[in-house]
Amino acid sequence: MIVCHCTGATDRDIRQAALAAGAGSSSLCASAAGQCCGGCADKVREIAQQVLGPGGRDEAPQAARR
Repeated sequence: MIVCHCTGATDRDIRQAALAAGAGSSSLCASAAGQCCGGCADKVREIAQQVLGPGGRDEAPQAARR
């Protein structure tokens, strides 16, 4: 399912990016999902935490920090 309408990133894209980035990465999502308008930032974070677990990095995408 498409999660980020700005970039077209799907839940699968976000899961793959979270796995690739791992818990120690400073940049969660190489697809830039959640970094444009911020409308999907909570969903991006939720998906990443499902992949990384509760000890994963809780990092909001740039747009959500505004």
